[in-house]
Amino acid sequence: MKKMPNLVGKSVTHARLKLPLATQYVYVDHKSRKPDITFYSNWMVCKQEPAAGAQMAPYVVLTVIKRGETCKVSH
Repeated sequence: MKKMPNLVGKSVTHARLKLPLATQYVYVDHKSRKPDITFYSNWMVCKQEPAAGAQMAPYVVLTVIKRGETCKVSH
């Protein structure tokens, strides 16, 4: 059974490379809005669901911030 990797602190580009190709993503910014992601490398993961170490899921929610912002969600 495959486990979720720890994606927190990684770029969205890196996160997408670490997950299976069939994974469906939902991105939410730390202000609970849908972010306008043009360049994945400009965004960092600050929270993930399912959590690192949990069973891999086909549907992943990544809370993201732009590089240089502070994550304002609890882990």
